Amino acid sequence: MEWFGPAPLFAEPKKREGPRLSRKAEESETEESRNRQKELQEIIVTADNVETILSTVRELEGAIVISTALHRLGKVPVGAHVFRDPRFHLLLDRFKSRLPFFGSRQIANSLHGLGAVCYRSKGPWVEMVSIQTQRRIHEFEPQHVSNTLWACARMQLHEPLMLRALTCRAIEDIQRFCPLDISICTWAFATMKHREPEWLRAVVRARCEFADFSPQNMSNFVWGLSTLGFRHDNMVLAVGREASRKIQDFIPQELSNFSWALATMDLCDNLMLRAIAEEVDRRGDEVNSWDPQSLSNMMWAYATLALKDDPLFRRLLDASIARIEDHDTQNLANTSWATAMVGFRCSRWLDAAARAAVRMIRDCQTLHLAQLAFAFARFVSTGERHGFLSALLEETLRRVEEFPPQSLFDVHDALIFFKVIPSAIWVECAVFVVGDWFLSRRG
Repeated sequence: MEWFGPAPLFAEPKKREGPRLSRKAEESETEESRNRQKELQEIIVTADNVETILSTVRELEGAIVISTALHRLGKVPVGAHVFRDPRFHLLLDRFKSRLPFFGSRQIANSLHGLGAVCYRSKGPWVEMVSIQTQRRIHEFEPQHVSNTLWACARMQLHEPLMLRALTCRAIEDIQRFCPLDISICTWAFATMKHREPEWLRAVVRARCEFADFSPQNMSNFVWGLSTLGFRHDNMVLAVGREASRKIQDFIPQELSNFSWALATMDLCDNLMLRAIAEEVDRRGDEVNSWDPQSLSNMMWAYATLALKDDPLFRRLLDASIARIEDHDTQNLANTSWATAMVGFRCSRWLDAAARAAVRMIRDCQTLHLAQLAFAFARFVSTGERHGFLSALLEETLRRVEEFPPQSLFDVHDALIFFKVIPSAIWVECAVFVVGDWFLSRRG
């Protein structure tokens, strides 16, 4: 039955009145609560494990102590099980409920902690954070801006209005940004594939003192520029000049990222590239402990820039052979392709690569198969001892529909060169793939 007439009036239920506290008693109770929050703050700040932090959650009340708890989570080891812990979700609820009272520092610290643990679950809190960030944006210090952008990149938070507010604040305040802030912002934009031409122009106009940049700042900065497709030769060469002076302080990943960025921008910085090659030689046997990705990226960069440096490739290949069991298919293919492009033949590498490729053949992308085929054909190496060509043929025929035309032609040329199969079979495969490609282009 429908209701007719005006809506009924509801009165709040009367609260039972208990004995009223005196003013002095109320002040005493408030002071006790404040002292307890201070105690919890000290416990959280000194915590070295996640259990200690989560054990305080039920008592947390203020914006400062809640943001400290979230920030501290990013400083201790955190496993995936924490995201299923009810206390973690309670902490997020407290975070949401107190967000309207958060200042710029609390917002930045909270997001930094969530970014450090790579928390990527979305929810209503994302929109709330976006709104509060926009409300408080003029309070954001340079470190708050860079930390918040870093967290957004880690958590893949693509909130347009929030990012726009942070970008405008960064541009407005760039003269107060330190090298770390500039590096982090550029890295964050690149990681999110968020191209901001206004930010990049502001960086150029700021005329940064790259002598103040650390090796990590430099490598992250040029990596960000190259990833965003922004090329400014004079600025990058200025970074390279300062980097070459600090080259002994670079770790392998930073050397690799810098050389990769130069190759991606197609910028041949001879001073920096020579410094990298000499530094690799200076470190001697230490190079054998470098990670495979750094080794392969460095060789890929030199090959892309058409730079043949035999001592460098010898040292990097020796290290790659020592770490062959740790290579993934991309590292294996990139290294093989790079050696072929500069014509540096190493039989030991070809043997190790053939064995590893056969072992991981099912994990290879079609591009990796094409790169391997190109390299082995270029060096007239069959990898016969490990059955490389037969494994390559079998895997290619099994996945022929996945190949783009160019990759299929690269494999085709190699297998025909080695007389592994009759060309008639490949004509049928090529017609199928190319025909399908043309149809998709027309559609």
